[in-house]
Amino acid sequence: MIDIKKLPKSQKEITVTIAYSEWEKYKDPATIKIAKNIKVEGFRQGKVPKEVVENNVGKESILIESAEMAMRKSWEEVLKKESLEVIGNPQAEILTMNEGEDLIYKMTITVMPEVNLSKKWKDVVSKKNAKKEVLTITEQEVEEEMKKEIERLRQSRAKLVTVNREARKGDSVQVDFQVTMGGVPLEGGTAKKHTLILGSGTFIPGFEEAVVGLGVGENTVFELTFPQEYHSKNLAGKKASFDVTMQLVQERELPELDDAFAVSLGKFETLEALKKSISDGIRKEQEEKVKEKNRVQIIDTILEQAETEIPDMLIEEEMENMLHDFEHRISSMGMPFEDYLVQVKKTREELRESFKIAGEKRVRANVIFSEIGKQEKIDPSSEDVQQRMNEILSRYGEVKEIEKKIDMQRLFIASKGELIQERIWELLEKL
Repeated sequence: MIDIKKLPKSQKEITVTIAYSEWEKYKDPATIKIAKNIKVEGFRQGKVPKEVVENNVGKESILIESAEMAMRKSWEEVLKKESLEVIGNPQAEILTMNEGEDLIYKMTITVMPEVNLSKKWKDVVSKKNAKKEVLTITEQEVEEEMKKEIERLRQSRAKLVTVNREARKGDSVQVDFQVTMGGVPLEGGTAKKHTLILGSGTFIPGFEEAVVGLGVGENTVFELTFPQEYHSKNLAGKKASFDVTMQLVQERELPELDDAFAVSLGKFETLEALKKSISDGIRKEQEEKVKEKNRVQIIDTILEQAETEIPDMLIEEEMENMLHDFEHRISSMGMPFEDYLVQVKKTREELRESFKIAGEKRVRANVIFSEIGKQEKIDPSSEDVQQRMNEILSRYGEVKEIEKKIDMQRLFIASKGELIQERIWELLEKL
């Protein structure tokens, strides 16, 4: 007998009764299992008679083992019969376990959330699509952004030529400096042959301006006040003295803007090909921004049209995933994650907690999208999934070699999920 009670947050309490006549069948297998793990003088391990096993471990141990075996078997049948999609680990509790009586146990489980979608959700999304934002970037704006990008590329490939003159804005220079406060050198405030580009704004305001005009070997002493928002709070807003000596002045020689420059970048034959590629990239980037903005509006619209109770377990898992991704991004920028936490004055747990609202929204969207996929019978074929898997694998080299190093089952699930998401979006954006 099975009794199911619905609980909040997509949980269910399932009470199962196993008739004694059924439970009793597991006593002999339980005794044999126990016999394999005990040693009794005069008997080979695993060959101990049932009566001797019972005398050595007691009826209670056999009763518990047989109950657990009966529960495992019956629980498999319950999951299959009730089509339960359990997430996380169930909490089991034996309610009644007496010889000669029915075995009764309770399982508290978390299941995938049920979703109640409004019958008019498609109409609502359709109306939202009718008002969606469209790309408005002009050719002039594209041209201006393209020029900025080309200039950035030229700056990144500038040659440094040593010159015998005073330093000017835009030069790359090397300076020796010492920072003191009240006549006392600051810790970490001394450097030799420190390189900086004048006008780049990498030092505190006023420093680079004070260095402009110095020739090699010349010295200057000046006072500056650290900004109020300076990262070292013990220096923020305080005045310090800077003793600076110029050691090297180098002029930045920019490459000519011609076909040779385009070829030097590796994949362009002409300057016009480079300009076209950059312009196309700018338009594509703007299109993606508009597309993403419209998608956010669609998601918000669908969330308003659906009712579902999200398990805390899924939200916690998503928060952890978001924290992990964020940590990876910070580390890829060259900053140790612990240093970042110190800078923003947060613990790992506080940062993780800050993802809660976004994490819950993301989980709700995923659950609702899954329901839309079921309702619309979106189910990519095995051939389509295999093709997507091959596309992913080919990015990392020879497919056959990569297959030996990767969990193909996980890749199959991820590839299928990716295709389902894409096809759901195709459906939503066409409404």
